[in-house]
Amino acid sequence: MSEANEWRLPAFEARLGQTFPDAALLEDKLQLLAALEEELANSKGEFEPGNDGEAPVTDREGIDGKPLSQAA
Repeated sequence: MSEANEWRLPAFEARLGQTFPDAALLEDKLQLLAALEEELANSKGEFEPGNDGEAPVTDREGIDGKPLSQAA
């Protein structure tokens, strides 16, 4: 173990068994991430066959003057 790690070890050991102060926030973020991953897993990929023309068109134009597809 390096000298720096040995120096920090007592601080880590002192916190063993303590609750994580942001545990509830972390749990909320993990649930949001799981929901997003599920949604992505159930959606068609940008380059998958049969996914052409499904994006709604916006009133904005690209640099070529053509309407842009609306972002998901």
